[in-house]
Amino acid sequence: MPNQSIINRLRKQIRKKNKKLVIQAVISGLMGLGTTLFLSTIIFLVAWFVCAILGLTIFGASIYTALLCTVLFVVVAFGSAIYNVNPLEGVAPPPEKHPTVQWLEKAASTAAGVRPVDPRYASVGAAVLLLSGPENVLFAIRAMRHRFPTDDDRLGTAIDLLRKCKGGLPLKKIRDTYSLLLLKRLILIRETQVSGQAEIELNDRGDTLLQTRAKKVQPAHKSG
Repeated sequence: MPNQSIINRLRKQIRKKNKKLVIQAVISGLMGLGTTLFLSTIIFLVAWFVCAILGLTIFGASIYTALLCTVLFVVVAFGSAIYNVNPLEGVAPPPEKHPTVQWLEKAASTAAGVRPVDPRYASVGAAVLLLSGPENVLFAIRAMRHRFPTDDDRLGTAIDLLRKCKGGLPLKKIRDTYSLLLLKRLILIRETQVSGQAEIELNDRGDTLLQTRAKKVQPAHKSG
């Protein structure tokens, strides 16, 4: 079992890392919930207005139709975020235009006070905006679930791997991928190439962590 003082120092580093992760997750989650709530409110109001004008009702009231549209938006948005739907996939880059055409478009947009927008890219931008809220919420959930543990057994295994890397350890010989990821996230190791083979070795932070701190000896008081 590794020295307890080394385990405590590693635990302290992990707690700092987890604290930053939690703060980032909370901020991301709040932004995601706020964005989703804001967009859902806009969609609800627009749908309510349109349904009232067109007379589209469910259970005799247009507000229920608008509510159904809003629920469908939230379900589709979160479903798309869960399955990592990329709105930019399959969208071709804008084609090159003749300089004369570019000049005419710029002159027209300047005169009108607006910029010309390709409908394809406008719809893609709207899709990215609609998915941003659910994606932030899911990121916060994943971040909270993937915090590093701080129990002695797990940390002891990671320190054992760290010691094996002191003289350089071939990457293909490492079976404990969790400890390897932990040490990488804490920037305690680095990957090098030796004779065309990937090896993991300590960096300065990892070497410092493994050093056992000497106890301070109090000087003896001279008797008068």
